[in-house]
Amino acid sequence: MKIQINYMLPRKVIAEDVLAARGIELLCEIEGILTINSESHVFFEVSEINLLELAVHLHRWRYEHSASRDFVYISIEHDEPILVFSHLNEEQWVIDSIWRKCEALQVERHELISAVEVFLVRLDADLEKQYKLKSWPDYDYEL
Repeated sequence: MKIQINYMLPRKVIAEDVLAARGIELLCEIEGILTINSESHVFFEVSEINLLELAVHLHRWRYEHSASRDFVYISIEHDEPILVFSHLNEEQWVIDSIWRKCEALQVERHELISAVEVFLVRLDADLEKQYKLKSWPDYDYEL
């Protein structure tokens, strides 16, 4: 099953000192709309989610842990997991969320990794274009 992780960034101005700090304050400022679509429907859609915070977590899962363990995203704004990727076996994964609009999605590992990589590359380009953020995955966030 092919999935897509899409987003929409706000068109707001962020103070230069917040951008320069590259700290937790910045994570709270980069909010937007996030959707996860399967081939036939919207699985997940939420507005005002911390896109940069999610991206940092996804980047660590994909590149530091080689997407080899379950991914559980708990935001600084919520106590329950907002997004979970859990593996059934080496090639099959389940995507679940407290805010899902339908049943949990079962996807192949390569489809999940591809969707995460596309999301990260697109967001990286948009953050650099809109906010002049470069190499944000290297920021030293204590999450």
